[in-house]
Amino acid sequence: MAHNPQPTSHGPRPGGIITAGIGALAGLGAVPAVHAAYVYSGVVSINIPSTADGLFLDLNTGSFGSSRDAVAGWDLNIYGVGTMVLAGQGDLGFMAAGGSSASLVDNLEFRTEIGSAASFASGPLGIETTGSAAFNFNSSQNLFGFRFRNSGNEGYSYGWMRLQLAGSDFGQPKAIFEYLWHTEPESWASAGLIPAPGALALLAAMPGLLARRRRRPP
Repeated sequence: MAHNPQPTSHGPRPGGIITAGIGALAGLGAVPAVHAAYVYSGVVSINIPSTADGLFLDLNTGSFGSSRDAVAGWDLNIYGVGTMVLAGQGDLGFMAAGGSSASLVDNLEFRTEIGSAASFASGPLGIETTGSAAFNFNSSQNLFGFRFRNSGNEGYSYGWMRLQLAGSDFGQPKAIFEYLWHTEPESWASAGLIPAPGALALLAAMPGLLARRRRRPP
């Protein structure tokens, strides 16, 4: 059975658009240099069954279900009985190579850059459980980076996902806590960071602020 959450504060919704003009403000230190629209799920807490099929998720619509047939156009599959495995449809890849193995998905530090300079591997992949890139059990401090080609775009869309894990990677309860991805191809994302809505308001206000500055006497 597929679930189709509506785009509310607790379901996938457009996070906002920060236009290229914001780049001119980055030098002032007022706003982050993010030049893209993004989709943020909100806190969703979608359970990941510890089964051979697990969970299938469509990153565009937020639809999810426990079988591939239930979710047309699914992008991400997280599954596993004895261990957790991450897999993707098409060109979806996961950030790896930052820990003990290039074939294990990394748990990223907050604000780690997720973009073309990072190393990605295609699934199915397990997760890091030892070392500096290990996932944390009994915690939601678990962020991984991903990339995929959205709706036939030539470039990659980059994003991150936070997982809530139990006492092991296959234990319960286990859930997708939240996720975010940028809709503009090749725009990097920062792990765990949600672009502030205030940046948009600042951008809208800047013409007036700059005009007042120009009117000041020398």
